[in-house]
Order: sequence, then structure tokens, then C-alpha cells
Amino acid sequence: MVNVVELMKLQPLKEHPHGLTDAEFDALFTKDMPIIHNFA
Repeated sequence: MVNVVELMKLQPLKEHPHGLTDAEFDALFTKDMPIIHNFA
């Protein structure tokens, strides 16, 4: 489970200064597992 508090962190680094690099994103959200986003 990954708890994201700052939603802009999910943006690519080239689109937002707080974003993640592709490698950082892939380390958290693996390519072989589904991702379920729940935003309330």
C-alpha cells in the first residue's frame, strides 16, 4: 500500500517540481501489479 498525501507528487518531474522521476514512480508502483486510486 502506498499512501499519497501530496497528489502533485504523482505527476512526472518534468511537469511539476514536486513530481517523481520515472524510476521513482516505478519503484513505488510496480509495472506488473494493478493500481487502484481512491480519492475522496
